[in-house]
Amino acid sequence: MIYMSYSVIIDPSTADRPFLISNVECSSHLHRDIGFRLTALRETFEETGVLLFKSLHSQPLDVSSFTDWRIKIKENPGLFMKMCHEMEIAPDIWSLYEWSSWLTPLGLKAKGGRRFDTIFYMAFTDKESHSHVKGDENEIFSVEWSSPDSILFDREEKEYYVGPPQLWETAKLLNFRTLTSLQEFCLKRSKRGCRSLFPVLARLPKEQGYFSFLPGDDYYPEEVNPRQPEEEYEIYDVDEDYKEVMRYTRCRNRIYMSLDREFSLPFSNVKDPHGHVKPVEYMDFMIK
Repeated sequence: MIYMSYSVIIDPSTADRPFLISNVECSSHLHRDIGFRLTALRETFEETGVLLFKSLHSQPLDVSSFTDWRIKIKENPGLFMKMCHEMEIAPDIWSLYEWSSWLTPLGLKAKGGRRFDTIFYMAFTDKESHSHVKGDENEIFSVEWSSPDSILFDREEKEYYVGPPQLWETAKLLNFRTLTSLQEFCLKRSKRGCRSLFPVLARLPKEQGYFSFLPGDDYYPEEVNPRQPEEEYEIYDVDEDYKEVMRYTRCRNRIYMSLDREFSLPFSNVKDPHGHVKPVEYMDFMIK
C-alpha cells in the first residue's frame, strides 16, 4: 500500500478540541486522541479490509495475509496490535485528518434512535489499496467507491439513506474539484481543531417536518445542555412555518428534515470558526 501521509499535531492550548478528546472525566493510560485514531483504523480494517499502516519492510507486503487476521480481530479487537507487532507494521494514526465531530441531538432516543458522540476523520489512499476491499457482511454488506456528487444524487433517487451529519459533511466535499486540493485543505485546516457540533431539533407546524439548528444559526439557543437526560427533554416547537423560518433569518446554519426524517437538506451561510468550508446547498448542487 502506497499513500501520502502527513503528521498534523494539534496544540490543545491554541485549538479547540471535540468533547470526546477534551473530556477530562475519562481516565485512560492512552491519550484519547491516539486512542480514537487507533479505533478508527481498526474498525475500518475490520469492516472493509482497508488498513493504513507504515511498514518496516522496503518490499510491499502480501495483503492476502491480512485476511485471517481480519477474521480474528473481528472476534477479538485486542489482537489488532498483536497483528501489527508480528507483521512489523505500525498503524498510521497521523494519516487521519481530524475533520469534524458530532453529537446526536436530544429528542431522537425516545423514538427508538441511539445517541452517538462521533469524530469524523479524512484519509487518502491509492487504487492499490482498493483491490482487497470487502464488507464484513455484518455491519457492512457492500463497499462502493464513489464521488460526493454521486452519493448525493443517488440519495435524491432514494437509492439509500444518508444521515444528517453524513449529508452535511458530504455536501462540504462538493467544494473541492480534486483530491489534491482537498488534502491540502485538510492539512491546513485540521491544525485549527474543531468543536463537537450539537444540533438542536425544532418541530415545524402543520407536519412540515423539523429543523436541526447548528451553532451560529439565529434559532440556535443561547444555552444548551447535551447531557440533559433524554426523558426530561422535549423537542421545542417553532411557531413560524418553513417559508417564514427561511425567509426572515439572517444567519442560517441548519438542516431541514422531513417528517419521517428520511429526507434532509443542508443550509449554511455562516462562517465556520475553525476554518471549515460551508456545505453546498441543495439548489446549488442540482444546478451543477
